[in-house]
Amino acid sequence: MRTKFSTLNIITNLLVLVIQTILSFVVRIVFTKILGQDYLGVESVFVNLISMFSLAELGITLSISFSLYKPLAENNVKKISSLMTLYKKIYQIVGIFILIIGFLIMPFLTHFIDNTNIANFYIIYILYLIDSAMTYLITYKEVLIIADQKNYKINKYNIIAIFSTNVLQIIFLYLTKNFMIYILIKILVQSIQRIIINRYISKVYKDIDFNSKEKLETKELNVIKKNVKSMFTQKIGNYLLNGTDSIIISKFVGIGVVGIYSNFLSITTILKSIVNSITSGITASFGNLIAKGDNKTQENVFNIMNFIVFGITAFMVVELYFLLNPFIAMCFGENYMIDNYCIVVICMNFYLASMLLPLDTVKSAAGIYEKDKYIPLIQAIINLMISIALVKNIGLLGVLLGTMISYLVSTIWIRPLIIYKNIFKSSVSSYYIKYIMKLLFLIGTGFLLTLFLSKIYIENNIFNLITKGIIIAITYSILFVIFNFKTKEFQYLKEEVKKIIKKIRKA
Repeated sequence: MRTKFSTLNIITNLLVLVIQTILSFVVRIVFTKILGQDYLGVESVFVNLISMFSLAELGITLSISFSLYKPLAENNVKKISSLMTLYKKIYQIVGIFILIIGFLIMPFLTHFIDNTNIANFYIIYILYLIDSAMTYLITYKEVLIIADQKNYKINKYNIIAIFSTNVLQIIFLYLTKNFMIYILIKILVQSIQRIIINRYISKVYKDIDFNSKEKLETKELNVIKKNVKSMFTQKIGNYLLNGTDSIIISKFVGIGVVGIYSNFLSITTILKSIVNSITSGITASFGNLIAKGDNKTQENVFNIMNFIVFGITAFMVVELYFLLNPFIAMCFGENYMIDNYCIVVICMNFYLASMLLPLDTVKSAAGIYEKDKYIPLIQAIINLMISIALVKNIGLLGVLLGTMISYLVSTIWIRPLIIYKNIFKSSVSSYYIKYIMKLLFLIGTGFLLTLFLSKIYIENNIFNLITKGIIIAITYSILFVIFNFKTKEFQYLKEEVKKIIKKIRKA
């Protein structure tokens, strides 16, 4: 039954992701054509700035989720009610905290956003602030259905809300060309969606009391507090690493550049979500494997997962390198393109972040948050120092290099060491060697394709993108097979494919 629920969640989550990706990108194109890059930049900065306030949540969601698994399995209504009541109170406090801090920081907004003459600047900020706060004031019940592995049941409401929001935003952008109406549509539709989902969850879990008078035992509260402490520095580090780039670019380069960069970032974020859906879908299975204590089998399974993620990620990287700028130019215009050095670093940042996902899956399955809780914070500090130092001289490229260098000198070396030492109980040297070989393969493939594609020019933009995309896919696939044919992971996957083909033929 658990496998069935996991499969349904993965399928419906991917469906939501695909629909959201397509519609949100269409909205982004319309938004940019009508309102311009400055408004796009303001949206990016406000979202990143307000997300900083949500650090007050401190990992409570994940801690409560872990605490809910056992009572849900045992149908312990009293314990579930106590946990959800606690969660509701914390989320209400966080929502109010976001509003208070958000209003207090308003006089200092011009320190984060430079050189902008956006109309209704402060009203727009308040609308984004209300939207963020309402997430915490209304959506607390969703953690229950997600912990129960039945979130596929509410994804139909998510799909309807996504479709409604984006279609209405496109229509009203054309009719009014008004940014505030664009935000108000999102707030209105999402509020209705959250209320409907809350009522549905209350109906499904009618025995659960979300205003329970029963208090949790001290031991259980201590477990939650311990998990929160372990995740606190990680949340701070992750925000400083991923949430401050837009603010730095806005302050030192300009809000327009933030808008231009946000288009590129939105594409890599979508692709990373796809890779993440592959790894997160097997977290529970890996958790069961870890519980059995067979270190060698765990390492072998990780190697296969890592190999699959590399194959997909490397393919995405080479396609991004050659097609990202032309695609942006086709959708938004040539003035939204960036120089090739920035494209290289964007691709590298995407590659480095995506290749950490298999390690994160193993870490989550094993629950070893304590071992590397300071690493994201250290990486974030390195990123901020280098980004601020370089942005003054080389602009956007300096901020991108700050992120890349912070990965290269910290996380990509330290996290594997922790995983291999604490879970696989083996030497990490084989992982490092394979990692370097994979990176050399990626660079070599990019170099060969550069030589080949430089001789191809097709005037029609769409046909040019499609043709080059197909050529890249075929060339990459051939080189990937040649490079990896003798590896254990490739041979294993080849045999698995043969088994699947035989089953299909018999059927």
